This record gives sequence, C-alpha cells and structure tokens, in this order.
Amino acid sequence: KKLGSSGKGSNSNKNLNEEKRGERNAREKERSFRISCQIDELRNLLSMGGVIVPKGTKSSVLTEAANYIRMLQQHQYRSEMERSQLVQQIQMIGAGALGPQAANAVRHVAAKNGVWSLGNFGGLPPMSSMTVTAPQQQVPSQQA
Repeated sequence: KKLGSSGKGSNSNKNLNEEKRGERNAREKERSFRISCQIDELRNLLSMGGVIVPKGTKSSVLTEAANYIRMLQQHQYRSEMERSQLVQQIQMIGAGALGPQAANAVRHVAAKNGVWSLGNFGGLPPMSSMTVTAPQQQVPSQQA
C-alpha cells in the first residue's frame, strides 16, 4: 500500500478511468470507421473515373486522388484556353474578317444556338435566326 492512501475509492477511480478509456476507444473506432468508408468511396469514385487504385493503403488512395485532381485541373485549363481561342475566332469571323457572308452565317448560327452573347457582336441577332420554321410536310405522290 502507498503511504497516504487509505484504499477507499481506488476501485471507483479505476472503474472511472476504464470507462473513460472505453468511451475514448469507441469514439476512435467510430472515427476510424468513417475514414475507412470515405476512403472506400474515394477509391470507387476514382475507379469510375478510370483510375485503377489497387487495394492498398489509404495513403495510396489519397495519392491517386490528388494526382487525378491535378490531371483534371490541367484538362480544365486546356479546355478553357481552347474555348477562349474559339470564341475569339468566332468574334473575328462575325466581325467580317472572312467577308460579309461568313459574318452573317456565324451570326445566324450563334443566334440560332443561343450563344449570341458569346460572340460579342453587339446589336440584335439577325431576323432570319428569330423565325421559327415549321417542319415541311411531304405531299404523297399520286400514282397513275
């Protein structure tokens, strides 16, 4: 026996400490389970994106996810650059760089497809693009 310890309450302290440890372990187990579920979900998402992640460590899943995100960011950047170049070309053609017929054609198509504002043409879309054409009905031919 330790000096100054009467022995009273030591069992209740021990039980309290074990109870706290049990609660802490349960919380940690729940946290670990949630992380594992999220890692599995991430592995499945990567797989749907065409990235093969071997059943390995959680670290390998996170590494592959980071690599995939970087690749998607690069792809998005390239797509935005290409889009910007195409819009510039459409604007140049719409402004008459290839002649009035090409300008009218581009303006007409832009208006028909709802992208008039992208062309930054100014003014109103051509009237020809605002008219709705009814589908043509074929007249049955008469046989003699």
